[in-house]
Amino acid sequence: MKLTKRITGLRTNAFAAVVGLLIEFVLGTTLYGQVPKDAHGRGIFGAFGEVVISGPVLLIFHAIVGTLIVVSAATAVVRAILFRNPGFIALMSVAFVAVLLAWFAGSAFANNLAPSVARAMEWSTAVALLLYAIVLFVRTPQSAKAAEQ
Repeated sequence: MKLTKRITGLRTNAFAAVVGLLIEFVLGTTLYGQVPKDAHGRGIFGAFGEVVISGPVLLIFHAIVGTLIVVSAATAVVRAILFRNPGFIALMSVAFVAVLLAWFAGSAFANNLAPSVARAMEWSTAVALLLYAIVLFVRTPQSAKAAEQ
């Protein structure tokens, strides 16, 4: 029962990440050119702060949701560790790294508007989406037993 609850929690976390990443992707593709000029050249964290303080509403929302996804990704790694499944631990760890890369790339983009950084943000998001989707559909021995009952 405890393992079933843990896998359900992990999958709920993965589903929330998929929804959040899809929102981020849609927002991100519509926000080009809306980074405040004051964010340029301030460094990654300074640019992030400037976006949150003085960016357009959708860009602020994009930055905040992205930060919440980083927290969710870290939580998913902890849940995977508690589930004690090496496959899920690996998937969630790589997804966490992809989410972190996307977050840092987004902040770097606000800092310097480099197209290559935007591509890194997009590809990192795509990798994270794929990994979280895999978690939603992989069947574990514990979930198979629960489905039979």
